[in-house]
Amino acid sequence: MVELALVIMIFLMIVLGIMEFGYAFMVTQAMVTAAREAARYASVTENLQANDPRVQARCQERLVSAGVLNGNCENTKPQGKNDNVEVTVKVQYSLITGINTLFGDLQRINLVRIANFRYEGP
Repeated sequence: MVELALVIMIFLMIVLGIMEFGYAFMVTQAMVTAAREAARYASVTENLQANDPRVQARCQERLVSAGVLNGNCENTKPQGKNDNVEVTVKVQYSLITGINTLFGDLQRINLVRIANFRYEGP
């Protein structure tokens, strides 16, 4: 029984760490997809403005479909044709397993993903 008490704690920490890493990886992949989709949409949008609501809606749509509800999307305004448009997605990631209590204050981690596309609009 003593062996079980010693091994179960290590085993539980490994399992919780795997769960946490898997969820963080899923959130990061959702952010990459949202940034890429929004940048692709922004690259062909007419009269594109900085922080355009159409681009933000496209980005939020991708994030919400992946289950990420606390994302923030921003885009730059291109200066002319063949200039780059940049979309930045920011998410304040919250740990899901409670393992943060063992390692100090890791309540929120800021994740940022950026996508650049050449502006092809008129």
